[in-house]
Amino acid sequence: MVECNLAKVEVAGSNPVSRSKEFKGLAIMVKSFFLAFEAFVSVFVSVWR
Repeated sequence: MVECNLAKVEVAGSNPVSRSKEFKGLAIMVKSFFLAFEAFVSVFVSVWR
């Protein structure tokens, strides 16, 4: 007899916890990008005043 437990099979994107971690990672990257961009703009503006 062969038992098959499909609930334990990890499928990419099917795990809500995994998706949540991926979303948080993406949100952190986007936030970091905008913070860096804001710093760049403030330096650029202060140099050209």
